[in-house]
Amino acid sequence: MRIDRLDVYSFPVPFKAVFRHASASRSRAENLIVAARSTDGITGYGEGCPRDYVTGETAGGGAAFIRRHAQAIADEVTDGPSLRAWADAHRGEIDEYPAAFCAIELAVLDLLGKAAEAPVEDIVGVPRLDGGFTYSAVLGDSPYLVYR
Repeated sequence: MRIDRLDVYSFPVPFKAVFRHASASRSRAENLIVAARSTDGITGYGEGCPRDYVTGETAGGGAAFIRRHAQAIADEVTDGPSLRAWADAHRGEIDEYPAAFCAIELAVLDLLGKAAEAPVEDIVGVPRLDGGFTYSAVLGDSPYLVYR
């Protein structure tokens, strides 16, 4: 499997209600979506959520990071270990654009998993998870009915 290209998309998603906390107040999210496309016609997707008030990263800066490194990733990344090697070699810049790299990493892992017909645990070389899982969410400070 070879990566042909990475495409990046960003668009505002309005919230149903304004979300407020100590660091900021937001009425929309502007996340980054990466589509990692293989030469075999398989596509993996990833998403990153830049928050300038947390890390200083903006959607525009993150998109530029993705475009700047897209060809190198396509040329150098073919499996889990090569993705890790690429990340290790670019750690400093990834620290400046963590959400952008998150979108890249998720898209590439999704692509590798689809191509190998294997779960992500196999791609990154860790034991498969089993059992039950519990999920939670932070809902902000608005009344419950806002979220229905």
